[in-house]
Amino acid sequence: MLESREVPALLNWVGTFAGEFSNPANWYGSSGVAPTTGDDLNFGTVPQGRTISCVIPSALTFKGIHLISGYTGTETVQDNTSVGTLESASGSIAQLGNSADGYDLNVTNIFAFTGGTLNNTSNTGIVHLKNLTSGYIYGGTTTGSTLNIESGTTLRYGSGDITFSNSAFIHSLAGSITLPINANDPVGNFIKLNAAPPPDLIEGKFTLTKNDYGAMLVVAGGELIITKTVGISGHVDNNNPTSASLGMNGGKITITNGVGVHVQFGFAMSGGTLNTVIDPALANNQTVYIVGTMSMTGGTIELGSATASSSLQVSEDVFFTGGTFKAKVFGDVGSLERDLWTTLGKFTLSAAANITPTLINATPADAVGRTWMMVEAQGGFANTAIFPTTAVPAEWSFYYDGTPKTKLFIKKYA
Repeated sequence: MLESREVPALLNWVGTFAGEFSNPANWYGSSGVAPTTGDDLNFGTVPQGRTISCVIPSALTFKGIHLISGYTGTETVQDNTSVGTLESASGSIAQLGNSADGYDLNVTNIFAFTGGTLNNTSNTGIVHLKNLTSGYIYGGTTTGSTLNIESGTTLRYGSGDITFSNSAFIHSLAGSITLPINANDPVGNFIKLNAAPPPDLIEGKFTLTKNDYGAMLVVAGGELIITKTVGISGHVDNNNPTSASLGMNGGKITITNGVGVHVQFGFAMSGGTLNTVIDPALANNQTVYIVGTMSMTGGTIELGSATASSSLQVSEDVFFTGGTFKAKVFGDVGSLERDLWTTLGKFTLSAAANITPTLINATPADAVGRTWMMVEAQGGFANTAIFPTTAVPAEWSFYYDGTPKTKLFIKKYA
């Protein structure tokens, strides 16, 4: 009778005995005991096991699962599984399930994906990344899993093509996604979807193919930090032509000055905060670009820093029907500085849209009679009889100007 191990082991997959997970003879270093909770599993370190697949039949918690470069088999989980470290350089992981939903993988320490396939089945599984000390995903990786970026986690990615399929996508819940990991990459990092991205996205590094759940890239919490131009093409649901390529209903998206976010089927914002970061060494009114349409039904836009203005420029139509644009206006004598939202297309707003100014460098009395442009629409406004609301209507009023009317101003009158 084999004795159980009291100390977790580092086990190397051999697999030559019918590929059975529970057979100790299939594991080098097992001391005659099958893998159990707390063990560290290596696939691809033993030459005999580099092509042999393995099935983990029950829910266990491992110190780590490592698919070493050169491994060509598939490691299948048949129940929800937890690992401290999930590392893959080649081979496949399958999150098999009894229906369309695969079993979940919970990663709690290190997520290092540089190659191979994460969830090569048609089942849509979830990989939960929570409280990681290190999380990165590089090129050459195909995944059929949704990556949930949860509290205490920053996921970074590098160069190479990363393909999301099987209705999988990235979902920022309470952690951060940072693009890119290599700030010196001269080509830039792009997210591109489907087989035929727009010409300006052909240098794509990060590829998502299809998603039926909402936007291709969804931010519901935490923070998405964009430091170089990115592109998101393809759209969320082929049966819904109005679905966007980038969606946000919570958390924060922070975009660095001068950066463009290309959204083939638009940016849909229903919650959270859109924030821009300026370079303090440069002058005010630095610009961030949304290349595509933008729809805002909720959430908050806050541009620049507390003391410096910034601009948000959208290349196509804007639909502002809810949420708040918090705009700074500078009351210095002779100053026209303010945060500005512009579009090269048409601007549609409703009375539920809110523009709330914050007065900088002046007392309210000194600013009485001053005006600042808040919105400029080169394609005009859909209805100049409609005005947004503001937090202090007794002090501020709106009016349109220009021929045709392409500018929306705010005036301090009390």
